[in-house]
Amino acid sequence: GHGAMTEDELQGLLLRESNRVDWKARGNPTALTKTLVAFANDYQQVGGGYVLCGVAESAAGQPLLEGVTAAEVRELRDKVFRACRQLTVPPLALETTEVSLGDRPERRILVLQALPTGQVHRFEGKIPIRVDDHTIDARDEEIKLLYQRSAGGSFLEQVERNATRADLDLLAVEQFLEPLKLPHPVEHYLQPGVRIRAAIP
Repeated sequence: GHGAMTEDELQGLLLRESNRVDWKARGNPTALTKTLVAFANDYQQVGGGYVLCGVAESAAGQPLLEGVTAAEVRELRDKVFRACRQLTVPPLALETTEVSLGDRPERRILVLQALPTGQVHRFEGKIPIRVDDHTIDARDEEIKLLYQRSAGGSFLEQVERNATRADLDLLAVEQFLEPLKLPHPVEHYLQPGVRIRAAIP
């Protein structure tokens, strides 16, 4: 969707906690997408985040609204959208808007927002997460936590009466169960009547 945003609201965003906002003068589309995927994975449960393109850094480390051209906005947005579809599994949808600078209307700030989806998104095969103001690849413990959360937390206690094996995404189940180091292949636990609990030490 294209919400309108004022320059004041933009300045407000820049003052927010850095674990929710990342800004770049121009930005490499792959790196921008990785950060957006990390915001969507929402490891620290802050509600996703924003990437702003066209914001440079002053000598003192403060954000400066420099803007990019309309053509650059289009190019960046197209490349990021493509990476969200082609390099991200499951694909990620973004909210985007652009803000024209009052004193230089031909310059724009591109605002890309990623909301938490409740799913775990991989980017180029890794699972990026945001920790404070850094984007990093999640390690085993963090990945396990993300999958537990995406499965509704109490995954092992939930019984879905009408679900059949066809409703289960086997890969997701395997990724979820893998850290538990169960004695049998995943398929064994998907047979009717087999309880995972019995296998957990």
